Amino acid sequence: MSISEHEQQDQTFLTQFFDFLEKNSATDADAAAMSAKNRMSFVKRDPVQMKAHFEELVLGLGTSDAAEAAFKQAVLAGIQSRSKLGAQIPALRDAAVRLGAPSWAIPAQLNI
Repeated sequence: MSISEHEQQDQTFLTQFFDFLEKNSATDADAAAMSAKNRMSFVKRDPVQMKAHFEELVLGLGTSDAAEAAFKQAVLAGIQSRSKLGAQIPALRDAAVRLGAPSWAIPAQLNI
């Protein structure tokens, strides 16, 4: 079964988003809460679970400024190029928008 280009972009964004949360959970309590909530290693293996967990996180935003900051950092990590340090990929930004990331968490100008 082949997946569409948009589905591939969504999966890449979500994988990078959750990778960031998982890596930062050791030092960031808000990232830890977001990542520990749903057994991240299981979630990252299933695109449907990743999308559902992301939607759950979006719905839970607004509880604290620190949680929103951790979420925004994870969104930025989700749109970053893995091969070009600091570069952001427009298609991954579009994936974040498609998946329902709040506009305040998505940069208006990309560092390409």
